[in-house]
Amino acid sequence: MLKVEQARSGDPILKWNNRLLSSRIDPRKEAVSFVNGLDVHPSTDVLLFIGLASGYQLVEAVKRFPDLHIIAIDGHGPICEWIKKTHGMELRHAELKVLSQEDKGALQHLQARLLGVNYQLVQIPSVRHIFPKWAYDLQDHLNFRSQQAFRFLVEKRSWSHATVETCQLASIKELSEAVPKGSGLRPFVKILRELVK
Repeated sequence: MLKVEQARSGDPILKWNNRLLSSRIDPRKEAVSFVNGLDVHPSTDVLLFIGLASGYQLVEAVKRFPDLHIIAIDGHGPICEWIKKTHGMELRHAELKVLSQEDKGALQHLQARLLGVNYQLVQIPSVRHIFPKWAYDLQDHLNFRSQQAFRFLVEKRSWSHATVETCQLASIKELSEAVPKGSGLRPFVKILRELVK
């Protein structure tokens, strides 16, 4: 199920069910490119990684955002343990968790912990195919909260109210994506963009 291979760069990478979780050529370079492309809002307090790949994106995020609290969760214990063993020192400021589909208490605890916090969800493309059901449940929960916060923001016409009073969202991009195309709320996206300039 879980195998360790070597990239051309010499770095170890994971293969889960015959699918590589990181670049076969240079996983560190891939991770730098991924993290540099993250649109992290200035008000963000927490980066929440769902899925860990081979851990290189997480390592780069810790380096790039030393002032942010970083939580990484994965439904597969062996992946989490390998990453702790391989990248332990580089990830000493990150919090790694294993959540299983059956552990509803842990999932609810995480959801409650994120309430009132400016967090940003981070997904590594190579691991989306192995997300267990709880990850989708969490995404649905976060998307629902995004829609609630967007409606609150529209009513108040103020970004500061949304971030301070509801503290639901970390980026304008997440707000925009939370509202379906064709929704009556879409016209307010322009207003939002003006508010956060």
